[in-house]
Amino acid sequence: MAGKRKPLGVYSRSTQDWFVRRMQVGEVNFTPSSGNLAIAVLFNNTNSGKVLYPVGFTFHLGAVNGDIRIETYIGNPGGAAATFGQHMVDPTAPVTAGLVLQQSVPTCIGQHLWDFWYNNNGVPISWPYNWPIMRLPSGCSMIVECGSFNVALAGSICWIELDD
Repeated sequence: MAGKRKPLGVYSRSTQDWFVRRMQVGEVNFTPSSGNLAIAVLFNNTNSGKVLYPVGFTFHLGAVNGDIRIETYIGNPGGAAATFGQHMVDPTAPVTAGLVLQQSVPTCIGQHLWDFWYNNNGVPISWPYNWPIMRLPSGCSMIVECGSFNVALAGSICWIELDD
């Protein structure tokens, strides 16, 4: 069940701090088919007008160097259910909207918003900011794409469902 953003206006705690009970996490660990890019997808599968706010991610690449691209996509690019599924951060909270998928694609399919470079020094790539990554209205997706072909992608995406 989503809720209105309260308190309204300026507040000093982050959105994820205020609404941690509504936070959901989806995890992937995926190697693409030969000649393809690995992508993880967060799709807003609700038709009730609820909006998903991705608030964090952490990913490792199966390569020495590379980049991770964060993209928007209108629609559902498809794919298989996430390797490790998805779950609420608070196990007593009702499940909210959002579907995490993984798949191989032959080329970039979304609009690039962010690009993070990865040096495989044992430190994963994470969202470094205290604000949502983007706003995902009903029927839209956030794509996390490995920027190199034939490279595995493993990690998680966190999001909160809210009324807009």
